[in-house]
Amino acid sequence: RDRLFAFYTGEHGEVLKSGKYYDGLWVIYSDGTLIASSNTSEGDIDGFYYDTNVKRVEFLGNATELNWTGFGANDLPNVEEIILSPAMTKLGNEAFKGLSKLKSINLEGVESIGSETFKGCSSLTKADMGAVKEIGDRAIEGCTSLADVSLYGKGGKIGYYTFKDCTSLKS
Repeated sequence: RDRLFAFYTGEHGEVLKSGKYYDGLWVIYSDGTLIASSNTSEGDIDGFYYDTNVKRVEFLGNATELNWTGFGANDLPNVEEIILSPAMTKLGNEAFKGLSKLKSINLEGVESIGSETFKGCSSLTKADMGAVKEIGDRAIEGCTSLADVSLYGKGGKIGYYTFKDCTSLKS
């Protein structure tokens, strides 16, 4: 509830851009925060393209899946932090591909990570995937700063070349 209040009051500074998509809204604030809210089962967000001001992305609402590749380097090249809604359980293919400045993302509650989702996120240093049961092919390939990964227990699926070129990986 407090996070929704921040969305509507502009607690992150002046509103630079805003838009509507399907049943949701998105707002880009002057502090570099993009907040997107959706209540559909799939969080397809559209309407903003290539914005170098965005450093932080926060998802609100009840969307359980993020299936769009629009948060990659071609659209938001300077994103350093991503905060997912607690309802988000599935990240689609290439969702954050190429975000070379991405340092942190909360994966709490995420159960499925698609192919190439974090491929090329070379600044990502840690990934807690305790709830993840399925990781797609090449999902974390090229995350050269990734040193620590926490994985799930028995019975999960890890795709081909998932950790290829993760040269700093220690545990």
